[in-house]
Amino acid sequence: MFPLLLLGVAGVVAAAVGLTGGPNLARAAVALKQPLAYVGSASKWAKKRGLPLDWVLTTILVESNGNPRAAGDSDGRSVGLMQVNAVAHAAELKAAGLSRESLFDPETNIEWGTKYLVQFRDDVQAALGGRSLPAPLDELVRLSYKGPAAVTGALKRGQNPVTTLSWAPAAIANWRQRRSQVLAALRPSVS
Repeated sequence: MFPLLLLGVAGVVAAAVGLTGGPNLARAAVALKQPLAYVGSASKWAKKRGLPLDWVLTTILVESNGNPRAAGDSDGRSVGLMQVNAVAHAAELKAAGLSRESLFDPETNIEWGTKYLVQFRDDVQAALGGRSLPAPLDELVRLSYKGPAAVTGALKRGQNPVTTLSWAPAAIANWRQRRSQVLAALRPSVS
């Protein structure tokens, strides 16, 4: 009986000091003014894809401000929380039995958004060919939202896309500001 009591006390203490293996998703959802379901889905897919959770949550805030019905671009080809381009990925989506409308489902959108975020990350790293990063990896990956070709092309030429692409400074400033919010929301609270 005594060992069970000690285990229970240890669990309460661990939870109180944030040693339970990750951020408090409910607290993060409140701080980011996002539904817990979105934050939970982002956490699940970030883990499955080997992505930092802050990248996924920041992408959601930057791309749609948490609006699952968001439709970007002039013709609405990028949709949902992470603004997955339903036109560019139409063949893949169709092969998976999905349509543009399917991407308005938050879980589906985060699943596919994280898939493409990993692809962007891998494209950026491949374009570097072992060279040093000219900017933080998350910022280089962030720029791929306009299509990775501009970013990877600049990297292959030895250029820093953060400074050579005219639209990059504003995109990076927005990313940094939103990422700071996400990192603060994910930080364990001190009572």
